Amino acid sequence: MKKKVALWTVVVGVALLISGLPYLVQGDYHAEQTAKKTAPTGKKGLSVRKARTVDLGPIFSSLKGRQLRMRVVQFEPGGFFGIHSHKDRPGVVYVLEGKLIDHRDGGANEVGPGDTWIEDKDTKHWVENRGTKPGVIIAVDIAKKR
Repeated sequence: MKKKVALWTVVVGVALLISGLPYLVQGDYHAEQTAKKTAPTGKKGLSVRKARTVDLGPIFSSLKGRQLRMRVVQFEPGGFFGIHSHKDRPGVVYVLEGKLIDHRDGGANEVGPGDTWIEDKDTKHWVENRGTKPGVIIAVDIAKKR
C-alpha cells in the first residue's frame, strides 16, 4: 500500500507541475520580452497640463532656482513618456485613471487608479499606456525653474 500511495503522490505532483508549466514559461517569457524591449526616447501621445507651481528659492535659500510643481499628464492609448532619469528631479505620482506600465530596474509594473510611485535620484524609467483608454496621472516634483 505504501508504494501505491507514493506512486499516486508522484503522479499527482507531476500532473500539477505539467499543468502549471505553461504559466511558468509564459511568465518567464513575458519578463524576458520586457527586459529585451528597447526603451523609447521622447514622448508620444501625451498632453501635459501644469496645474500649479511654487518658487522654492524665496522659501528655502538652498533651493534657489527650483520649483515645486504639480502636473496632470494624460497618456493616450499607445502613448509613452520615454526613458528618463530623476537624478536631480525627485517626485511622486498618483494614478487617477486608466492603466499604465512603469518600466524600471529591468521590470514592468502595471499601475491603475489609486496607485502611486516615487521617483528619486536612483530612478531611471519610462511609462507607457498599452490600454484602450487614456491613462491620467498627477505628477508632483521639484524641478529647475524654466
